Amino acid sequence: MKLNPTKCSFGVSSGKFLGYLVTQRGVEANPDQIRSIENIESPKCMKDVQKLTGRVAALNRFISKSSEKCLPFFNILRKNKAFEWNDDCEKALQELKNYLKSPPLLSKPKDNETLFIYLAVSDTAVSAVLVREEGSSQHPVYYVSKTLLNAETKYSRLEKLALALVMAARKLRPYFQCHSIKVLTAYPLKNILHKPELSGRLTKWAVELSEYDISFHPRSAMKSQVLADFITDFTPGESVQAEQELVALTVSSGVWTLSVDGSSSIKGSGLGLVLESPQGDILEQSIHCGFHATNNEAEYEALIAGLDLAKSLSVKIIKVRSDSQLVVRQVNGTYEARDQRMSAYLNKVKQLQSTFDEFSIEQIPRSENTRADALASLGSTTTNNSKSVPIIHLMSPSIQESETVAPVDNGRSWIEPIFNYLQADILPGDRAEARRIKAKAAKFRILYGKLYKKSFTGPYLRCVTPREAYDVLKSLHQEECGNHSGARSLSNRAITAGYYWPTMRVDSQNHVKSCDKCQHFAPMSHLPLGMLNSISAPWPFMKWGMDIVGKLPAAPGGVVYMLVLTDYFTKWVEIGAYQQVRDIEWAEKLPEILWSYRTTPRRSTGETPFSLVYGSEAVIPIETRLSTARSENPDEEQNNLELSFELDHLDERRDRAALRTQSYQQQVARHYNKKVNVRVFRLHDWVLRRVFQNTREEGAGKLGPTWEGPYQVTDIVGRGAYKLRGLDGRELHNSWNAIHLKQYHF
Repeated sequence: MKLNPTKCSFGVSSGKFLGYLVTQRGVEANPDQIRSIENIESPKCMKDVQKLTGRVAALNRFISKSSEKCLPFFNILRKNKAFEWNDDCEKALQELKNYLKSPPLLSKPKDNETLFIYLAVSDTAVSAVLVREEGSSQHPVYYVSKTLLNAETKYSRLEKLALALVMAARKLRPYFQCHSIKVLTAYPLKNILHKPELSGRLTKWAVELSEYDISFHPRSAMKSQVLADFITDFTPGESVQAEQELVALTVSSGVWTLSVDGSSSIKGSGLGLVLESPQGDILEQSIHCGFHATNNEAEYEALIAGLDLAKSLSVKIIKVRSDSQLVVRQVNGTYEARDQRMSAYLNKVKQLQSTFDEFSIEQIPRSENTRADALASLGSTTTNNSKSVPIIHLMSPSIQESETVAPVDNGRSWIEPIFNYLQADILPGDRAEARRIKAKAAKFRILYGKLYKKSFTGPYLRCVTPREAYDVLKSLHQEECGNHSGARSLSNRAITAGYYWPTMRVDSQNHVKSCDKCQHFAPMSHLPLGMLNSISAPWPFMKWGMDIVGKLPAAPGGVVYMLVLTDYFTKWVEIGAYQQVRDIEWAEKLPEILWSYRTTPRRSTGETPFSLVYGSEAVIPIETRLSTARSENPDEEQNNLELSFELDHLDERRDRAALRTQSYQQQVARHYNKKVNVRVFRLHDWVLRRVFQNTREEGAGKLGPTWEGPYQVTDIVGRGAYKLRGLDGRELHNSWNAIHLKQYHF
């Protein structure tokens, strides 16, 4: 860095800074700027008026009600007006020069100091002064003012007073953000901002001011003559008009409508709120969540943010519209919130619900909630391209984070006996326990008032209590420096980081087992998880297995799918080709495939499917081209007789096939069950379900979670099958086998 010595000053008690004269007393106006106005002559043209207003603008901070004092100058500069310097303009110029002969000294606020603000309104301008108290006196910090537009001059006096506060908050935003502000006024400004039914602009102003720490207090006696000259709120007659406005405001209550929606995506989570007053005025908010939230959590966050907004506006009757079935039914009591976080969100909503005189919530189709949905989508993006809808940032969830705390020994910590022995030679009364403490203490040492253990891998290890151990594991496993490592790696990392407690391995295993992320992204187990359940049939054609093969290349006739039916007893197969379920020659191969399958003995039955159906073996196509002994000299009469005998013995053949099938199934089951790692669940257990192709989140890819849930077991169907219910109370279709489930640990 290079500095120009001629432009730098060090260790000075006063000097010019940013155009102002800064001293130990405070901030003073630049004398050169004041002289430039005192020495100015009466303007002769429009250019001279522009020079005058430009010089006044440089001193606006020091001029009380500058917009009101300079109104004649501004009227000259209005469009479509010829230059005319009249007596009113000359009088305003002389009064401005007289005022600047003794400009006020502005004070500098201290950190975290409470500041006060006075407001003033007139027919053409609104003004404010920010002050601070020191002892029994008040000192101005900043003067601000604004000339009213033509439409703003038609506002009521109370609305002008609210506009003055909004104008001050916009121009003095750094002060409002860093300090608590007390508004001193003798009129019901607080009530009008908390009862904004009269106009939509009051609603918007109330929301804009809600981000600051603003309180309203009655105005007391002035503690400074400078401030006494500033205050001119209302005349007595106008005070009556203000009270009448407030009464009319209170009477005009009605039903407010709140539409909410939450959006969760890879980019982030966003909330959309649309609040409509009884008069049809609409207030919109788009909120970006600075934390990860699921779809259901985002819906709840949107509802809570909307109710907070309505509460800040003192709304008494509200009707909520949401397209989330889960949120609506849980709030109405139709669904039960079983998940811990959903229960916490529901309790928060119930607390806010009690602040309204009347509250109702209804589910609407998504097509009727497009406005809130668009705002939520806008909030979920990381960049805001909208100039009309500002994005509010919500940095933390609305509910208190519920954390599973490691069990804490209510008795003495394991550290205490060793620490007492090393520090004060205190041993327990039990001689065996005392010998054990002495033997263990040889590995420990007290440093800087803390117990440390000698380590084989490096420096001394800090000994921690069970509660501190939980914090260490959580930080190393899942927080900023965590990588969701396994239990052994986690305990080794704790030692590497310099910590020790006796149950490190066990605690690491329990912590990893209960980690939500680790459970959802755990690898799939390829070992069988349940005993083999063989499917058998007592007689032919009683039970069939069906499967659809496809999609295949299109064959003649447009068929693309193949329906395969298999009889469980005889292993007889029927095949059909169909359209809509598409290689070109595959359909022509079906008869050959059927002949091959039906005339081949099955290992499970020891017979061909054809013989179990018709009682004899089939004449295969090759025998028609290349004859055998039985086809060379056929005897039709004898053949029919033999067929009859075979049919009489068919039941015996089928019984033998059934016995062979059972024996084969037992052999297969014994081989299969050698590798089984039985997974059994009980009623009301919480489980995760395998993520299937049709349930995978859009865009998740290979790095997406392999398990979803949790779900609760509601019924044990049998043979490793279970009925499940989601967190929203909805029963899952069909039953689910244990091979697709795994235990969920909270």
